[in-house]
Amino acid sequence: SQQSDGSSQTGDGFVADDPDNIVTVTDIVCTGKVKGTKGYIYTNVSDTNTVKHILYSQSLSTVDGHTQLRDGFATNTQDVPNIESNKDVVYVAGENAGGTIDETEKVEISVADNENESYMDVAAGSSIKATSISVHTDASVQVDETPSLEYSIQAGGTSVDKPLAVGKLTAGMVAEFRDAKGNRESYAGHSAVSGKFKFSKSMKIVGEE
Repeated sequence: SQQSDGSSQTGDGFVADDPDNIVTVTDIVCTGKVKGTKGYIYTNVSDTNTVKHILYSQSLSTVDGHTQLRDGFATNTQDVPNIESNKDVVYVAGENAGGTIDETEKVEISVADNENESYMDVAAGSSIKATSISVHTDASVQVDETPSLEYSIQAGGTSVDKPLAVGKLTAGMVAEFRDAKGNRESYAGHSAVSGKFKFSKSMKIVGEE
């Protein structure tokens, strides 16, 4: 999990051959620098020649400012959803020029039936670069049982007196499907803001069981 004092840096990732459930909760209050990364990979190969993948990644870097972070992340390979993530970040740059928060988050699922040559591939996420912002994100994904991906982000100011975030934000989702008959379907949608803003976006895709 991510940890920080005024100048520390940590990162962790999970690549499990026989994965157990993972739960991490991170709380940070820091004036200075915060850096952290989080990554997870899950692969399930069934007896019916179906291969299922989940990929999750997140990185955070703040400099010369005040950061408050609460980050919860949980995996479950025995039940659904397989991943749940929720995160709250508040950042305000200090008086010195150059204070920013940079954050990216991405989650992706893929399900491929090699016998029928059908597949589903979906990815969603967001990126932020700001000097003043309050952000909440949620992610819930599963490939066991009915595959689905949900991702949402809400961003705005840091107080009643400052209701607008200041910076840049992009969020979106891409998806591609192919069924056993060869029919294809694809989607790509992204939203971006720059300047002073409030932002909200929810994305969800459910595949066939």
